[in-house]
Amino acid sequence: MEVSLDFATQRGREYVCVIARDVSERRKTEERLQIARQAAETASRAKTEFLATMSHELRTPLNGVFGMIDLALESGDEIERREFLLGARGCAEGLLALVSQILDHADSEAGRLAIEAVEAVEFDPRELGRSLVAEFAARARDRDIALHLSCDPTLSGVLRGDARQLHQVLAHLMANAIKFTHAGEVELRLERAAGDGPPLVLLASVRDTGIGIAPEHLPHIFEPFSQVDSSNSRRFGGVSLGLTVVHDLVHLMGGVIEAVSTPGSGSTFTCRIPLQLALAPQGAATGTQL
Repeated sequence: MEVSLDFATQRGREYVCVIARDVSERRKTEERLQIARQAAETASRAKTEFLATMSHELRTPLNGVFGMIDLALESGDEIERREFLLGARGCAEGLLALVSQILDHADSEAGRLAIEAVEAVEFDPRELGRSLVAEFAARARDRDIALHLSCDPTLSGVLRGDARQLHQVLAHLMANAIKFTHAGEVELRLERAAGDGPPLVLLASVRDTGIGIAPEHLPHIFEPFSQVDSSNSRRFGGVSLGLTVVHDLVHLMGGVIEAVSTPGSGSTFTCRIPLQLALAPQGAATGTQL
């Protein structure tokens, strides 16, 4: 309530005028504007920091490409030249991964990120799991991290869905898990959610024993430009868009993703993806350890 007082004189007599106004809606509007302004300022600061980080992250592998090529051109030894060229290729692959992440996020913001396959394909989830473990085996070995694959025996047979997008989601999660794990293990687990279906719901989870995420940061990890700690960009690399792209892809496939984490003990990201069972179950799946 807003109250205003004023004096008035009429026919030689003095009066006190009291006006009371209900300003509840105005105050609510002001509070909403204040919250929106703070959110906009926070987003602006996050984007500014993101651009600074992105500038550094893009320059680093690009400088590495030029540096390795220059060394290769100056080298007269064939073996040494090959090593320099392989180094340049590794820098170029890192640069491509960063650019792909940025472009995927740009498509997502513009509403253009969509499942490209005209129709779903048939795939074996066990083969998908083995492919992912093989893809990241060398990276895990270089960091002295044990890499595990666990497949639920009830998840046998061929499924029907967008295997390419599912591969992209799990590859993002496994790359993150390995990047933020100093020692211990990373596990990819594929299992069937309880229920008769259809559709069959695939539970795909990636668990690590890495640095973990503080509870106050956990609700924001799928937001664009969100970084649990801004120093992580400098320590581990990346531009803080991978989980945003993962969230959008999972949503497009009709699924959901959630994360649980304990600081210092690791994190687990779990996707629930609806799929179709293409063939009758055949045999039992087995676990794999590298």
